[in-house]
Amino acid sequence: MKFFIYKSLIIFFLALILFKFTIGNVVTNYEEKIGTYFSEENLILIKQKAREEMQNAINKENYLKPEDAELINKFLKKIQGEIFNQQ
Repeated sequence: MKFFIYKSLIIFFLALILFKFTIGNVVTNYEEKIGTYFSEENLILIKQKAREEMQNAINKENYLKPEDAELINKFLKKIQGEIFNQQ
């Protein structure tokens, strides 16, 4: 019975170490990537870039090409039609 417990403990610890070096390592890498992506500095940079792009869009006379504007207009009309048909 003692031998079975020792073997079970050894197998458990080996499995734990194997998990840590394989799956645990992958999970840790993804946690680090997510942490750096959502860091305060990165979020501030994303906000600044979005503000710059919005300012550039405001300064342009025509932001959309005529074909794009027509396509968006048709899409919005279709959505409005579906919304009003639901009521």
